[in-house]
Amino acid sequence: MEEDQKKIKDDFFSVRDDLKKLNDDKEKLFLERNSYSSEIKKLIDELKEHKTKRDEITKSIRQLKEERDKINTKVKELIDEIKKIQPAVEKEVPPLPAFKSSYKSSYSSRGERQPNNPGFIRAEIKKLEYQIETAGMTFSQETKHMKRINELKKQLAQFEQISNESRKARELSKEINHNKKEAKKIHDKIRADATESQMHHEKILEISKKIDELKEKEKEAHKKFLEEKEKCTDMAKKMQDARNKLKEVQDVEKEKERKEEHVRRKEHEERTKADVETMVARVKGKLANNEKLDTDDFLVMQSFPDRFKN
Repeated sequence: MEEDQKKIKDDFFSVRDDLKKLNDDKEKLFLERNSYSSEIKKLIDELKEHKTKRDEITKSIRQLKEERDKINTKVKELIDEIKKIQPAVEKEVPPLPAFKSSYKSSYSSRGERQPNNPGFIRAEIKKLEYQIETAGMTFSQETKHMKRINELKKQLAQFEQISNESRKARELSKEINHNKKEAKKIHDKIRADATESQMHHEKILEISKKIDELKEKEKEAHKKFLEEKEKCTDMAKKMQDARNKLKEVQDVEKEKERKEEHVRRKEHEERTKADVETMVARVKGKLANNEKLDTDDFLVMQSFPDRFKN
């Protein structure tokens, strides 16, 4: 019986130790899984930041491309416009034949080939107008001078038109160059942003790979945690069974101790009663023989007065 009780106690303490170890292992796995979960959460937050920056840059690149395309379209339109006016710019104004006048004066250049440029034409017009105003001409001479002036004015108008078209072409060329520079700046910005966007994209791929790896570890740790948790549950049931058995043993031991104590108490009472009877008989014997009582005898009489009543 004692060996069975000892075995029950040993089993209980063994199960208790096993349960403690399982709980420790379960707690370690729980902390390990949570560590992976915490790291995954941090990486996901970092991933979101890179995605947000990449998407912002992508949006900016799209807007920059639209702006660049608009500028390039404008450049094309300006080039087309220059092409349209280029023939007029390159057009040559044919020189007029030399002016032959029957009117003689210091300004006349009869029979000479006249320079073909706006400065000379303006001077020639001014000279002919001055001759008309100051010289006494015949009607025929004046008519011939007026005709020449009109021819010169038409020629000057052609030069002015070419000059205007040339100026317009220069302005268009200047505007084209300016827009090309702006387009290049935007293009350089697009390339720089694209490089940064690619960096964020590569970081996203790198972090995503880490997250996938950690999720596998988290999954494995969670699986082991659940296994240990199930073992703990089973061991807790064994622990409860062992505790119940131990309680039964302890209850039996307590009952045995109670009975033994009862027996010991009863035996003590019986021994005490026998001792009292012996002491009372001794005192009564002394009283009957008129012997001298000592202190112990008086204590017996005080403790059991009913036994000494006449």
